[in-house]
Amino acid sequence: MDLKERVADTAASEGLSVNAWAVRCFDANVDTEKAHSVQHAEARRLLPIIFAAARENRIITYADAARALGRDPATNSRMIGGVCDLLDAAAALAGVPLIAFYTVRKSGTREINPSPFAHVPELRTAILDRARKHDFTQGDFDAMSVALENEEREGRGNKLAWRRVREITPAFGPQPSR
Repeated sequence: MDLKERVADTAASEGLSVNAWAVRCFDANVDTEKAHSVQHAEARRLLPIIFAAARENRIITYADAARALGRDPATNSRMIGGVCDLLDAAAALAGVPLIAFYTVRKSGTREINPSPFAHVPELRTAILDRARKHDFTQGDFDAMSVALENEEREGRGNKLAWRRVREITPAFGPQPSR
């Protein structure tokens, strides 16, 4: 069987078109140096903003985060989502509750993003309960900063950082197919 046939068979077995399957593969595996460099720079800038919000027990939206970084909220929500994802991977690696998942919401809603960990509802509930009950400290901030620096030094953006989290913390488990 040639590559084209194998790709078509794999996509079909996952209930996806070849294009959707290819995009998912690229999205999951491409983490360019420039993209992760931007993610890390913005994550370092966003971390103190999210920490302040968490300590004050308030939520912020992707639009709030974009504005705080001097970016247009209308065109930067996907970037903000990736930065928040990277911050949560750093939190997981640091042993800190997932602060961005709990504190930052999609613009236009007060609801916590339903997608992360939806494939394991009991894990999702445990993650949110842990964040809800946690008083974020300077030690948490410092631990996340170190984890973020380590991921940057290793050249990992959000997707590769989460791959690392799943490798060393089996409780986070494999991600579902999109």
